[in-house]
Amino acid sequence: MPAIDPERAAIHLQQLAHLHRAAAVRAARPPIIEESAWRGPAYTAYRMRAVVAAADLARLADRLSRAVALAREEYARALG
Repeated sequence: MPAIDPERAAIHLQQLAHLHRAAAVRAARPPIIEESAWRGPAYTAYRMRAVVAAADLARLADRLSRAVALAREEYARALG
């Protein structure tokens, strides 16, 4: 197994943690447009898709949370 560059690993861990925070924030407050802003029947289709997208974001945030935890463990193990 090749040696780990601690500085580079720390940068990648920070980037992964940033992605997790951004996904968690977006998942907590998905950008859903209110029905009053729509004209016609398109709102129902939009709303159904927006709910699916919000659930996808929540799953992504959860997976990123686990990835960050694993990366931190591996980083700590690599540093000894």
